Amino acid sequence: MGSSGSFYGLSALSPDEIDVISRSLHGDVRRMPAGIDIVLADESVSNVFLVRSGWLASYTILEDGRRQITRFWREGDQAGLGYAMASALGVKENGGPGDFVAPNGCVSVTPVEVEVIAPGRIRALVEEHPKLALKYFTIHSMDHNEMLVRHLTSVGRQSAHEALAALILELARREGLHPHAAKRMTVALPLNQTVVADALGLTSVHISRVLADFEKRGLIERQATARAEIVVRDLAGLVETADMQPYRDWLERTVSADKSA
Repeated sequence: MGSSGSFYGLSALSPDEIDVISRSLHGDVRRMPAGIDIVLADESVSNVFLVRSGWLASYTILEDGRRQITRFWREGDQAGLGYAMASALGVKENGGPGDFVAPNGCVSVTPVEVEVIAPGRIRALVEEHPKLALKYFTIHSMDHNEMLVRHLTSVGRQSAHEALAALILELARREGLHPHAAKRMTVALPLNQTVVADALGLTSVHISRVLADFEKRGLIERQATARAEIVVRDLAGLVETADMQPYRDWLERTVSADKSA
């Protein structure tokens, strides 16, 4: 799913439907540096955080202090939508009197600009455009589930090389970059190696070694730009390293489209 306006993942909706959502869901804009928690674990949450720029990360802290990042939120992503929708519909956690509490925290991992959309905005969308609200939430839920499945596969069953290759490809896919086996692709990765390691369940030293190996094999080239970019030099090779069918399909579809154009 590509981006539509400031909201990611709404390409399945019509321009008129996207316009209704954009006009209905708006709020105060906050800017913050990296390292700021916008949601704490076990904290009641009912706002939607629309990322306008930068990166957020959902995370869990283990008893020994280790951090597991469960998902990144980038420009156009809407963190907290599920909880806001539940609040708007009057759904309470376990049927009790209170709002849902976040099972994990959410922190800025780069400087970010987020738009905080209050639950009243979600409630108004549900009341005034119930069918559209259902479509919007369904699209968001499907995208979120897809992200979690891929992340669970990377953390649970993939090697370090496979998992890091898959992360780079997923970031490229969500940027809406056009894959072509014969061309270079530049992917923004403005995260330090500790953050990447926390996402993949590895150490920062391991991440550094894998990136160096990718460069040695000619798969990527790291560039010290303001966006901390990675240039994918061998896209087909990176797809094979990731060893996940969705990325093979992604590459095959676009290359086939290029040949038939």
